[in-house]
Amino acid sequence: MYVLSVHEKTMKSISYTSLRKNLSSILDTVEKDHIPYHIVRKNHKNMILLTEEDYESTQETLYLLSNPINAGRIKESIEQAAKNEFVHVDLDD
Repeated sequence: MYVLSVHEKTMKSISYTSLRKNLSSILDTVEKDHIPYHIVRKNHKNMILLTEEDYESTQETLYLLSNPINAGRIKESIEQAAKNEFVHVDLDD
């Protein structure tokens, strides 16, 4: 098994044989810790195991970033947040 770092999340890699032997505990880890697994299979395409919630989050992120204008706004907002540049909004008004 080896570990890949992907955007501050850790992806663990495991063989199909090891996955079968440890399926229950691996599913628990994926569910509880939101750590995806890269499943390596001989003579087959590799697979990624992740929760439905994490998959949907990834799909939503890809959708939001697929529009260049929206992606630019998100990038700008992230940069402003990194500099502690926040706008106070009074929701009571």
